Amino acid sequence: MTGASVTLDRVSRRFGALVALDAVSLDLPAARYVTLLGPSGCGKTTLLRIIAGLEAASEGRVLIGGIDVTELPARERDTSIMFQDYALFPHMTVRENIAFGLRMRRVPQVEARRRADAMLDFVDLAGRGDRYPAQLSGGQRQRVALARSLVIQPSVLLLDEPLGALDANLRRRLQTELRAVQQRVGTTFVHVTHDQEEAMSLSDLVVVMQAGHVAQVADPRTLYLNPRNAFVAGFVGGCNLIEAVVEDAMPGALCLVHPVLGRIHASNPNGVPAERGARLQLALRPEHILLGEAAAAQPNRLLARLTGTVFVGAVQRCTLEAQGVLLTAELHGRHAPLTAVELPLGFAAEAAIALHPA
Repeated sequence: MTGASVTLDRVSRRFGALVALDAVSLDLPAARYVTLLGPSGCGKTTLLRIIAGLEAASEGRVLIGGIDVTELPARERDTSIMFQDYALFPHMTVRENIAFGLRMRRVPQVEARRRADAMLDFVDLAGRGDRYPAQLSGGQRQRVALARSLVIQPSVLLLDEPLGALDANLRRRLQTELRAVQQRVGTTFVHVTHDQEEAMSLSDLVVVMQAGHVAQVADPRTLYLNPRNAFVAGFVGGCNLIEAVVEDAMPGALCLVHPVLGRIHASNPNGVPAERGARLQLALRPEHILLGEAAAAQPNRLLARLTGTVFVGAVQRCTLEAQGVLLTAELHGRHAPLTAVELPLGFAAEAAIALHPA
């Protein structure tokens, strides 16, 4: 199988007065795992359905492998789609479910069976071809749906929240399997999810969507460490957002003033316009906040009051209050429980990133 690029050229979708997508333009590279990430109602599933041909764009073009498919029906696009509920036929065996798309394409029965059995081996379900979906676990049914989608050898596989119905442990295991399958077959995967961890662990590229627009497109590491605006920073992982006024600006660095926290030294990797007196938001990840003795060497320091802690295995999540400003810090590793009511808090200038408003 060979993946194809997907290009969206100013694609819009309106439902009466509701604008679900507003002139979205994207270039998704071939043979990569791409995730469309965003909250409910942001337009990600609508965009996936438009790529699949299950829904028509109100405006704009869709190109797959450089070919304009905007007016083509779903069956004539070189794509396959995998749904959240798997949509397996309960009266058909596993093998028959996998071969269904081949049968619709009039592939000879002997060849269809050979390819279906090859797919059973590929997804580690060899020997289960004669079973029915009801006789399989949730994870096995998910693999059958994946095999059915891949057996027709599409250049683009579209996945509509395929792990949403699974428990947390199974989701994590199947995330690893999906990623491995994509790398083995080389098909372009476009995956819709609202789960940030799922998007970050699976993807070569993440498209963050907000209210029918694209907020940012980046690899997971860039997205987390260098968000473009406050919406992305807040949606992708935990984040403290602090509004402050620019006092001085240098290339890549800022000095700002907060009415309560005082002077804050920050970084400006995005080159956000920062004239003196401008109001900016700063993104500060919880794990970049240092507490106690570790805070002493940091350029940004203040005294905070511990208001609560939550132990979640490898992380101790702390809620702090600094002169009326609420902050969240995360301590990783084997930290002893914090007992002090008041303690120093500090963070590096590189940890506070200047952002455009959401």
